[in-house]
This record gives sequence, structure tokens and C-alpha cells, in this order.
Amino acid sequence: MEGNFKSLNKSVYIPFDSVKNYYLYSTAEGGVRYLQYVNGAGSYTLEIKPNGYKPKTGLLLAKSIENKIRGKKVLDLCTGETGVIAIHSASYGAKEVVGVDVDKETVDWANYNADLNNLRNISFKTGNLFENVTGRFEVIIANPPQMPMVDESLHDSGGIYGREIIEKIIVNAPKYLLPNGEVYMLLFDFLAVDKCYNQLPSIKQIFEKYGFSMQIIKRVKRLVRKGGETEKSLKYIMEKYPSYSFESDGEEYYHEVFIVRAVLGN
Repeated sequence: MEGNFKSLNKSVYIPFDSVKNYYLYSTAEGGVRYLQYVNGAGSYTLEIKPNGYKPKTGLLLAKSIENKIRGKKVLDLCTGETGVIAIHSASYGAKEVVGVDVDKETVDWANYNADLNNLRNISFKTGNLFENVTGRFEVIIANPPQMPMVDESLHDSGGIYGREIIEKIIVNAPKYLLPNGEVYMLLFDFLAVDKCYNQLPSIKQIFEKYGFSMQIIKRVKRLVRKGGETEKSLKYIMEKYPSYSFESDGEEYYHEVFIVRAVLGN
């Protein structure tokens, strides 16, 4: 593996202040080839798919809950092409990890990265959320597409209100969790996580309806990147969530990213 890095440029990668010990290996032209996490026995390397993306929020979620999954059976929904959350969990002592994504090519690449790290306590399945999942788990992790969009065909789309996939996970999770099982999910604050910004119930209220108690365990301020999907959707988000206000310093917009923990009652 190390031989693959010799002709590449190494740089520190810190997508969020709390996400550390990651390094990128890039070509002279700037194309990212590998993402490496260095932390003793939990270290791993991910090969980035050609023209693929560097994980950001996935790293934040994985790092935020790495001490919550040791020795547990874990289901990672919407795993993504790097498989980073599933691979981080498997590297950090999860008993068994199953990663699921709706796209077969994404699953193939995630499997490739698991093999690259010689992980044997992990498997990946192609499926729409729970459709090919069997058994029950102690932990379900999800970093679902959640951008409010009219065009629901786009990769980042979470439907008109951004919560379509989130709500499907909440509704179905009890059937796949053991008693007192936990859901850890990354959510954007403008989706009405613990407050109502339109006529819809909050996500916390939806969790409670299906037998969970939910709390926010981490809050991170995030810059709305110029040219990114959030900036492109600003007007639409404010139309759908009229009581929500983005933070602004006059030049830039900001919002918060939440990590939530929801525990299923007996």
C-alpha cells in the first residue's frame, strides 16, 4: 500500500475542527487518490473513486460515535461509495457491520475499500434502506441524503422537505433494532430537528411517535460553501422552513450540523 503513495502529495485533511488525524494523497494535478486515517490499531486507508467525493459529514458522524459501537452489531444505512462510516466502525471494534446503499456501483467500491483494509467483520448490501436487511441490530447509523429539493433524482436530494429518507428510517428502524437499540444520525438543523419551522412536526417528535427518545449529542457550525448544494437551495429551504434563519455575517451563511442519538424503548 505505501508504495502507491510515493508519487503522491500528502496533505492534512480537517473538514471539521473535531475531525483530525486524516490525510489526503493527491496527484500533482490535484486529484485525490487516497484518504488515510492514522490512529494506531484503528487506522485505515480509503481509495477515492475516480471523480468521486472526499467524505466530510461522514467523517464527523463516524468520529462522533466511535466509542459507542465497540462490541456491537451495527447497521450503516446510506453507506456511500467510500463506505467510511461502516469501515470506521469495523476498525473501531464493532462486532459486526452491515453497510447498505441503493447504488450497486457504490456498494462495489465500498467492498473494495473494506478488502483494501483486510476487514472481515464487515459486509455491504445493495438495497433501498432496509429492503435486503435481515436480523436485528444494536446500533443503526445513517448519514442520509437530506437536501430539500424539487428534483428528487439528484444524489443529495432528501425530497421536497429534505426529510423523506430520514422519516423512512425512523418509521422502519424499530423492526430492525434490539430492545434499547440506538439510532445515530447526522441531521441539518434547518430540517426542524428539535424545533418546528413550518407546519410539520419536528424530527424529534417523529422519533417519539415511533417509540424513541432523542437527544442532540453534538452540534457543529458549518459554512455554507459557495457553489455547493446548500447555497443553491438557500431560497428553497427558506420557503419550506419559513421560521428558520441561516446565520450570516453579511458575506457568508452558516448553519449547524447535528449528531442525534435516539434510543428505542423496551
